Amino acid sequence: MNFINFTNHPSKMWSCEQTKAAINFGTIVDLAFPNITPSANEQEIQQIGDDFVSEIVSLSPAAVLCQGEFTLSYYVTHALKKIGITTLCACSERIVVDRCEEEGLLVKTSCFQFVKFREYSNP
Repeated sequence: MNFINFTNHPSKMWSCEQTKAAINFGTIVDLAFPNITPSANEQEIQQIGDDFVSEIVSLSPAAVLCQGEFTLSYYVTHALKKIGITTLCACSERIVVDRCEEEGLLVKTSCFQFVKFREYSNP
């Protein structure tokens, strides 16, 4: 069984903690979340979603991490859960550091510390 990483964050960039949590479900397989143009309509989202759901199912998932553009994430998550596939999001602690540079430029740095995976629940 596989843990499908359907995000735009390749698993090679994950923390050790996130990698260990994913491996509990199976071998990590990265499937890049597509860029979705804001001009895409609902029918286009459905078609893209159906194509990715088929591809995900063909990869024998034990679980799927699904995060990206909201409407496609919702569509894919709903479709996967409907057929009984565990679908997850990554929960992280956001650590923000603000600093003011000499020129008065405010620089904001955000770090995300993985905490756990959370399953999407049915409404």
